[in-house]
Amino acid sequence: MTERKVLNKYFPPDYDPSKIPRLRRGDRRKQFNIRTMAPFNMRCNTCNGYIYKAKKFNSRMETAENVDYLGLRHYRFFIRCPLCCAEIIWRVTLKTAEELEAKRQAEEEEELANNPMKLLEKRTDQSKQEMEMVEVIEDLKQLNQRQATMEADHVLLRQMWQEEEAVKEAEKEEDDALIKWIGAAPFIAGGV
Repeated sequence: MTERKVLNKYFPPDYDPSKIPRLRRGDRRKQFNIRTMAPFNMRCNTCNGYIYKAKKFNSRMETAENVDYLGLRHYRFFIRCPLCCAEIIWRVTLKTAEELEAKRQAEEEEELANNPMKLLEKRTDQSKQEMEMVEVIEDLKQLNQRQATMEADHVLLRQMWQEEEAVKEAEKEEDDALIKWIGAAPFIAGGV
């Protein structure tokens, strides 16, 4: 077994430290790894997965360059979507005390503003989805009406109505039987 605490490291005779590549630490020094929570509900533009408010993430934080408010720095956060691992970026805005949504959404909005065909396609998709949702809502309303439970008042009223209908039907049958008997009586008695 080896020693638990190694004091001396082995360097082979052909060891050349110049062959080992050095890592660039200048880029990473600007960013800090921190644990943060999602400040608002958001949706990933890549996989359309929802990320709910207060979900915890391991994120990278950096200071936004050339952006400040009253001498206070703005921060930009980089997280990964938990479903598809796409990078999502948001920036804290101190002037309005809000977080700006991901950079990708802003780019998508710019693209829609510049390209009228994509804007038209998006509108048609939205109207199609609205029509589908209206159909689904109507189907659910019909289903709820079929499955609606009757209240006690409705049940009692229905039972009373059925009893009245049964009494009326019995009286009508008695009247019909009486009319038949009266109509047949003169012929039976040998009259007329």
